[in-house]
Amino acid sequence: MEQAASVFTGETIQSLTTLIESDTGIEITATPVVASSLPSDLTEIFSATSEFTETWDTNSCVPGDMEVIDVAPGTDLIPVTLVANKIYKLAAWDHILSSYRKLANCSAIIWEWDVNIYSNIYSSRWLIRTNNVSNAIIHWVNIDGTNDGIGGTHAANSYGLSIQYTFNSTMKNIKSYNNSTSIMIRASSATNLLEDIEVYDSYNWIALALSSSSNIINNLISYRNDYNIYMNGAFNNVFSNIETYDSTRNGGLYMAASDNNKITNLKSYNNSWKGVRMDGSKNNLFNNLQIYNNYWGIYIANWRLYPYPLWPNNVFNNLQIYNNMYSGISLNTTGNVINNASIYNHEEGLEIGGTDTVLNNVNIYSHLGYASSASWVPIPRGFGISVATTPNKYYGTLTLFDNYSDIITGVEAGVWHTIFTDWVLNKPSTTMGCTYHAQSWDGDWGADCDTRTTVSLTVPVSSYNYGANIPMQSQPVRYNGAVLEPYGSDYNTSKKIWAW
Repeated sequence: MEQAASVFTGETIQSLTTLIESDTGIEITATPVVASSLPSDLTEIFSATSEFTETWDTNSCVPGDMEVIDVAPGTDLIPVTLVANKIYKLAAWDHILSSYRKLANCSAIIWEWDVNIYSNIYSSRWLIRTNNVSNAIIHWVNIDGTNDGIGGTHAANSYGLSIQYTFNSTMKNIKSYNNSTSIMIRASSATNLLEDIEVYDSYNWIALALSSSSNIINNLISYRNDYNIYMNGAFNNVFSNIETYDSTRNGGLYMAASDNNKITNLKSYNNSWKGVRMDGSKNNLFNNLQIYNNYWGIYIANWRLYPYPLWPNNVFNNLQIYNNMYSGISLNTTGNVINNASIYNHEEGLEIGGTDTVLNNVNIYSHLGYASSASWVPIPRGFGISVATTPNKYYGTLTLFDNYSDIITGVEAGVWHTIFTDWVLNKPSTTMGCTYHAQSWDGDWGADCDTRTTVSLTVPVSSYNYGANIPMQSQPVRYNGAVLEPYGSDYNTSKKIWAW
């Protein structure tokens, strides 16, 4: 059975429970997505209290000035250019276009139920477009880039939904598939809301591209694309509840020259390359990650066309990284933070190629990978941590066990304290507290506020119970200038790390 869009948790979605009889006669409960509860007067979706406008900085639309236009299914019944102050209410089922459609200020394409949008010819451009637009709404449409709506197919359209020079607009409950690029956000578009989005089968390029700033993306599922999510020159965007899997070539999330973004609740798995890759990106804040079954878990490269500094200070809070084929995490820039993490079951656990890495409460175990000798005989070579540069720091608990080699260094083997120094967190005057600095759930691991030490346990670890000892979520941290500080409320101390 194809995986459901499990991240769709917005209030606009209601569930309808049905009973499906399986081949074995067992009844299975299914919860398909059905209509949202829109106001009886559709013009109210543009009101200041509407769920569609609550994230907008400015709203120039006046509901009393707006008109609702009913559009029946058929071919080219949607105007090529929508008119301002009009809401186009599409009747359910199939709408076929011969060219792209462009929204206007204070205009909407909307319906309470699934609407399918097709093109009857190949488009080298886009099917739905917003350009130089503010205060536009698109709600509950499926954009198919290959099927023509009458039983035939054509080459994949270049774009499904193109958003450029667009501000204070909302796109909800959008499914875009079979395009070269399913959704493109670009050209300085800002302060837009994308929510409850499903994108898949983008053949040649990317699923959702961001080259804009200060947008909000909630509840996104992206799969079977070349790049599942691609960000280039994207700044100050906020993501939450993201699921990305089965990328065919380039990975789950790729960030190039993208800074100061916040990503909460990310699950990236079964991608053919990297779960998360970052090139030349700095000051990004991640919280609550589950990265598994990729070739590489998280990879941060030092790259940007010009200039060429070490792009620093990406912070990862509350993460489970496991079962990736090669490496769990590879850090090749400065000042990255791994806070409250379990890293296990890779050939290589954590690679540190940059300086000033900060680790807090990190468990690294079960890295028993193999390499081939000159005679092609497998030889063990797995390691917990590989450190190439100094200085780096840790506090709280750093636990390594059941690795072929716990620590290997490119500096000076055995000189541990020149690689990681026991230290006190650079913090503001407010004390973070003993329970934050060292959260030890097993006294044998030997960490408290006075003694923060590296612990290598002897295998088997009889006192270690995996199910009971997955760490709970803890307070995230972030950089405030050069200082780390507690930050935000995106955590639940009663839940395990990675649990949503």
